[in-house]
Amino acid sequence: MKPFLWERFTTDGHLNDEYRRAGGTLAALRRGAHGEPGASPDMWPYYTRLNAEGHLTRSLSAEHVCLTTYGVHQQGLGFPVHQPDVSLGDALRSLRHSGKFSEDAVDGHVERLATATQPGEVAHHLIALVNLMKATKLPLRFDYTRLFHDLCDLQDELRAGAVRRRWGAAYFRSDSSDTTLPKD
Repeated sequence: MKPFLWERFTTDGHLNDEYRRAGGTLAALRRGAHGEPGASPDMWPYYTRLNAEGHLTRSLSAEHVCLTTYGVHQQGLGFPVHQPDVSLGDALRSLRHSGKFSEDAVDGHVERLATATQPGEVAHHLIALVNLMKATKLPLRFDYTRLFHDLCDLQDELRAGAVRRRWGAAYFRSDSSDTTLPKD
């Protein structure tokens, strides 16, 4: 299977020539944000999970959310917002501690994301959060490929809890190097 769009646009931590030649791509992704996955012809060239039968699958739904969120997140930035090995929870923790917004306000946005149950609702809250990340003027980025896998798992009731727990653990992780367990 070919690499995801955000992977194709990034080489060695930098936006590459493929990204620079892809004028209009981010706008096409943003235009598809409120539509059903696979329904916007402008987005067809950027999917890797479209299928010949036209079925709406978990992976297509997850890729759609990632693509539309990426289209908003990458817009106007000179660095790649796809950062391998940085979880969404880690990026959200950096947003929480950025000083730009109150921690309570960020906590509320993160809680709404974590309790969202439908892909469209998840997309709405993710886009709100990446807009907050952009407003900090800090290079807050995360691994969109990992997000894709998390979003696939979030659609499976047997795996959704593990995704939320990973996000929560990263979001509230202490930066302390103390890893001892608390006493009961």
